[in-house]
Amino acid sequence: MPRIREIGAICGMAVPIVAFAAILSSIALSPWFSWYSNALSDLGNYARSSVAIIFNLGLVISGILTVVFGLGIFDDLKGSKPGRVGALVLMMAGAALTGIGIFSEDAGRIHFYVSVAFFSLVPISLLILGPTMIAGGSRKLGALSVIIAFLAAIPWAFSWEGVAIPETISAAFASAWSITFGVKMLKGRLK
Repeated sequence: MPRIREIGAICGMAVPIVAFAAILSSIALSPWFSWYSNALSDLGNYARSSVAIIFNLGLVISGILTVVFGLGIFDDLKGSKPGRVGALVLMMAGAALTGIGIFSEDAGRIHFYVSVAFFSLVPISLLILGPTMIAGGSRKLGALSVIIAFLAAIPWAFSWEGVAIPETISAAFASAWSITFGVKMLKGRLK
């Protein structure tokens, strides 16, 4: 029977596939969508979007996969309190991502809060996991985690008319990290 580490690693690799399949298919089916004036979450607004169920379900599933990924990291980093904290923060980010899909834009202010939580918690988790990995001897993976944390946060330092572009840039960097970390975890190379 597979251990939680292996299941978590597979979930980490699957998150970007599920998330971007939902996002890109929703965009393809929404000719009104503009990268410059919309937020990705506009695709999940039930009052304005015919693809809301596709978009929101993709985020809910991606969030659940992220929580399981975090559980795998938590299990793998048993001997590291900071590593476990980083994994817990990643699980919180996954819960926030699920929340974005459950509390779509038309649910009111809560959508804003879970969105901010997600886009804040992902880099925070990487900033905790990165130094933990470096201290544990995985210097390249740790350095990559720290670099990705900053790259995922940088787009938010600029003013945008719509937020689809910074959301996508942040998600793309987080996705690259998720796949890389998942592969290393599956191969047993986190330590």
